[in-house]
Amino acid sequence: MGECHTRRVDRDDDLDELQVALTTTPPSELASLLDRVVRGMGSPGTDAIELVFNRWSDVVGGVLATKTRPVSLERATLVLQADDPAVVSHVKWLEQDLLTRLDELLGPGRVTSVEVRVARPGRPSRRP
Repeated sequence: MGECHTRRVDRDDDLDELQVALTTTPPSELASLLDRVVRGMGSPGTDAIELVFNRWSDVVGGVLATKTRPVSLERATLVLQADDPAVVSHVKWLEQDLLTRLDELLGPGRVTSVEVRVARPGRPSRRP
């Protein structure tokens, strides 16, 4: 077994190292690292997240896209925010169609369920 070393953590040094890494690491390596982190947390990956958020109106259609928005992709569950409870019922009714469309867009099994939450009145909508 390897030895365990400890050292005093200096936040300024750590921030300097991070800043150097961010400025010297090519964007493609950062994107790859971010994708590995996201996949390691059980999510489908940054490509899937980007497609869902950027092509939301293609997935659900223009009308429903104005009343819902993707908030997160947690593991294989797409979490949506809806403007009102009636929309939640409508999305639940369409869930299988949405999952089929997401399979076409992302590949089979990357999103396996949809959770819809109603935006609370008086709170600003969370936009992706």
